[in-house]
Amino acid sequence: MEMHLAKHNFFVDNRFTIADIALYGFAHVAHQCDFDLGRYPAVRDWLTGSRQSPAMYRWIGSANRWKRRSKSRRRSALTFP
Repeated sequence: MEMHLAKHNFFVDNRFTIADIALYGFAHVAHQCDFDLGRYPAVRDWLTGSRQSPAMYRWIGSANRWKRRSKSRRRSALTFP
């Protein structure tokens, strides 16, 4: 990741894509696994840029809407007449 991001702003097609979303999902919690990103400045910069990306906000918003719908569907599936 570090080598690629040292030369590119994103992982695919020089724009924010599903590849960035997928890798962000793991990279932003690396500290929880005691993995220090301090040695990876390009990855840290990419994480910061991803957090501020309008595309990330849209993706998070759609994921939250999906979660809410899924919860209501699970509740209704468990409700007996």
